[in-house]
Amino acid sequence: DSNTLLRSIYKNTYACFYLRGGADDNVIDNCTITSSGSNAYCCYFSNDGSTTPMNNTVSNCTATFINGSDGIEIFGLTSSLSSGNIINNNTITCGGTSVGTRCIYLEECTSNQVYKNNIRNSEIGVFFNNTNTAATNHIAHNNYFASNTIGIISANNQSGKVYFNSFYNSYAALDYWTGATSSFKNWDIRNNIFYVSGSSGYCILYGTATTAELPALIDYNVYYVPGVPTMVTPQPVIPPLPVGKRPIMMYLPVQREMKIQ
Repeated sequence: DSNTLLRSIYKNTYACFYLRGGADDNVIDNCTITSSGSNAYCCYFSNDGSTTPMNNTVSNCTATFINGSDGIEIFGLTSSLSSGNIINNNTITCGGTSVGTRCIYLEECTSNQVYKNNIRNSEIGVFFNNTNTAATNHIAHNNYFASNTIGIISANNQSGKVYFNSFYNSYAALDYWTGATSSFKNWDIRNNIFYVSGSSGYCILYGTATTAELPALIDYNVYYVPGVPTMVTPQPVIPPLPVGKRPIMMYLPVQREMKIQ
């Protein structure tokens, strides 16, 4: 199926939208979607074993999954990564933060955009998961993450961007996936608010000590973990700005800014 525009209210116990194989160039727009099954999805774009879905859009939707695993999932192939997909301006809410729940799950995907979404109340807000290490250029910007355990997890993705997001989560804003070759290699991570409420949380949790696997740039972020009273490092003093100019973002004390496992 291609070039499908859907605007309505959908309720189901498994998948409200299940598009498989060569499901390219579809648009799901301005829908209210509720999936209430034990293994449910609001929108599921899947490969059929030989063909990968491409260039699909989910936008302006209110998506709620009560007991299931994923709100929006796109599942490509290791040999043919799914690309060109856009998930934007949605409110995606999970019924709870139990293990395995993900508001947005992109597997075997590359060069996709996730922006201006309200992502709430799951174990993982967004999971970029690949076994193909050639996956690159995912972009997540201007999203609001609230009441998730983890904001974003990345596995084997390179050269992506995370900017102008607000993270309010209980364990980590950005996290790695155990067993992945790399997580945020050469990523650009700027102008985010990282707020972690847990007593043992981290703003950025990284799983390698190899310099070559680290992000390319981390700058202009706000880090705050109020439940952790130690490891406070002040940010550099900002020089006075020219008259009429405003700072991009205010600096706060850093608490557990990054941990390398």
